[in-house]
Amino acid sequence: MTFSSQHLPAYIAGNPVFTNHTVKVKYPYDDSLTGTACLIDVAPLHQAIAAALDCTNVTPSRYHRSQILRKTASQKTLLGP
Repeated sequence: MTFSSQHLPAYIAGNPVFTNHTVKVKYPYDDSLTGTACLIDVAPLHQAIAAALDCTNVTPSRYHRSQILRKTASQKTLLGP
């Protein structure tokens, strides 16, 4: 089975952030490249910390969590369609 490699963003407060700094992600069994993931630098790091410490963040309801899980499950993953 062959997979195409993917370039995945970092996420800050739920928003994708693409950068020029990446880390290679390799398949552990044959050491093949499965994709890359973005690494963030200092400015986005501070933004991520501020978002995490924001007191207005509230826990989503059960319904909202179930919708997030359903949406995630329906999307294509690294393992293919």
